[in-house]
Amino acid sequence: MPTAPFYEQLSTSLNRAYDMQTVCEIFCRSLAYKYNVNYVSILIRDEAGQLNELAKFDRAGIRYYSPARPTECAYEADEIAFYHDDDDPQHPNSGQVILPLTRHQQNFGYVMIDSNQLDGFCNHELAIISRIAALELEARQLFEDMIDHELTRKTTERMVAEQHHNQQILLEQMNALHELSDHLWKAKSVDELLYRSVFLGRELLQLDRIAIFLLNADKTEMQGTYGTDIDGNITDEHYFKGPLPDLWFQQSIKDNDFISIRDNTNLFHDGVKVGTGWNAFVALWHNDRQLGWIALDNLLTGTPVQPQLTQLLKLYSAMVSQHLRYKEAEEHQKSLNATLEQHIQERTCELEDSNRVLERLSNEDPLTRIANRRCFGKRFEQAWQQALTLQHSLSLLIFDIDHFKNYNDFYGHAAGDECLKKLSQKIDGVCQRRGVQLFRYGGEEFIILMPQHNRTEAKTFSDQLLHEVQRLNIAHYASPITSHLTLSGGIATLIPEPNFDRELMIKMADEALYNAKNNGRDQVLFYSPQKNPIKTERILLR
Repeated sequence: MPTAPFYEQLSTSLNRAYDMQTVCEIFCRSLAYKYNVNYVSILIRDEAGQLNELAKFDRAGIRYYSPARPTECAYEADEIAFYHDDDDPQHPNSGQVILPLTRHQQNFGYVMIDSNQLDGFCNHELAIISRIAALELEARQLFEDMIDHELTRKTTERMVAEQHHNQQILLEQMNALHELSDHLWKAKSVDELLYRSVFLGRELLQLDRIAIFLLNADKTEMQGTYGTDIDGNITDEHYFKGPLPDLWFQQSIKDNDFISIRDNTNLFHDGVKVGTGWNAFVALWHNDRQLGWIALDNLLTGTPVQPQLTQLLKLYSAMVSQHLRYKEAEEHQKSLNATLEQHIQERTCELEDSNRVLERLSNEDPLTRIANRRCFGKRFEQAWQQALTLQHSLSLLIFDIDHFKNYNDFYGHAAGDECLKKLSQKIDGVCQRRGVQLFRYGGEEFIILMPQHNRTEAKTFSDQLLHEVQRLNIAHYASPITSHLTLSGGIATLIPEPNFDRELMIKMADEALYNAKNNGRDQVLFYSPQKNPIKTERILLR
């Protein structure tokens, strides 16, 4: 049975090849064995039209280049061409055979063959081989382009899906950050804000273990706040306090680097190694002030570092920093306000005490410590209006010490002052028990205001008053009346009427006092219009 032509065997072998490299190797070896040549090269044009070597067969064997490597071609032709090497006298028929690779009248490369016997080639057979090579190479190129396109499409689809997934995650995280911010705004204190930052950071942002540390004012000590233990529970870590540790992340955080992440490192809890994984340290900053940092790791879930983790942690730390600084300023302002309010209250109390003292001093006689004439004016006005409204009796007793000038001249003014104090304190005690009030009107003259006292009650009180003064038994040897101190007084009693001048009542009592002195002193008399006529409107006496 005759052997099939070479090109048919070549075509059959090439059809069994499963990729471009196999096609190139089969083609080069087949030509080398068929024509006993030592060199075969396949050149392919790129999109720019430059020739690149795809495969080569020589004494070192077959080499396939992917991607094809740039090369230089000494000869180019549109048809099969033979180039004799005239410089080799030992092989007069040596040279190169160039097979153009053409499809659809477009040249896309060459097959270069070096041979010592150019006369051993048949043009007809080379043309068939050239068409077979062009067809197979183009088919494989199209197939590989299709494979590459499919891979690119799948890669693109996967990247789009991943991007969509990441965007979805980012959107969810942005919503979670917004919700976290809303919760942090509602925190009522710095302590509550720190707790929420840890708790909600895990719940809303799906972070693993979190702990927040704050720095003191001079940045020499750290203070724990809240963190996550090895079982995932939120714990109070305010007990954790001390100098800054010498850890790898410290310098970057001090340099205002917002975040440092290290993978495949030891994880610790309370200074004890508890596992390995990634941990992150995110600085808490406000303007140029370092507030502290947030420590995170993946001890509980083992979740690898996600692409969006860095950006998420930056946003998370910026949010916590902003709310923390705001809440600190708010609490500081509240503290200042409370201190200021306390100072104001203290000053107010001091002013009220001072006002009360001033009020008391302005209404008190400095010598006898009883109410003075100014105070009498206010109380008399109040008593008058009350009696006018309710139509009650109002009595007024004016008295002075008999021959008090003689007392001062005989005993001295110091003794006179002591006498006034002793007498006023005794009479004031009697007045308080009776519900009336004593006032020093001036010098040795006093007034007793007796609201709701009619004539009879005023008479009873005045008798008691004279009796108590007599019981004091204050010596007065300069008195022409008796050897002890005595009083003379006058009483006016009336029911006020709208058109009556209240100052007239004082004049009435004073007239009665004048009458008591003229009648021998050491007595209290009532005002009588018949004995002491005063031009005024009608007076009601009781």
